[in-house]
Amino acid sequence: MTEPNETEEKFFPRGAIFFFALLLVFYALLWLVIYWLMIARS
Repeated sequence: MTEPNETEEKFFPRGAIFFFALLLVFYALLWLVIYWLMIARS
């Protein structure tokens, strides 16, 4: 039987980190599109 400390050290939330990175990229693209539209309108 393994100890809880060993499983906690091996656990790495790749899905959560990937989702967070994807969210950052999505918001960066959204911000750039809005920024471009504001420049085009001016």
